[in-house]
Amino acid sequence: QVGIDTVAESVRSVQSRASTRLSSHLPPVSPKQLVLAEISQNVTANAVSSLKEKVDDLRQKLRKAEAKAPEGAEALELQRKLDTASHKLTHAQRDLGAVALGIAEKTRARVTQELEGLKAAAA
Repeated sequence: QVGIDTVAESVRSVQSRASTRLSSHLPPVSPKQLVLAEISQNVTANAVSSLKEKVDDLRQKLRKAEAKAPEGAEALELQRKLDTASHKLTHAQRDLGAVALGIAEKTRARVTQELEGLKAAAA
């Protein structure tokens, strides 16, 4: 399972490399495109962060409940909530990874297309 910080760093790295390549080969990306990409990334990252906090909180509550009554109904309910939140976190991390890969693939395709155009123009 890939950590949230690792995925976020990967997204930043891909964006940085893509930005460098684009700035040297392509006209600037429109401000609207940049804003939409940033909003999409921020919404996904915020959702992942929120779910991570929820999972951590539920784990702490579960530990407290187990300390009081390891076999109690409260512990079982907290375990169920923790399992659900962990499942959502896994999906959110996967979605964030997909966003990063999508940005990288679109950037790669665009750079390749522009480079082919430049090669054709130079030939």
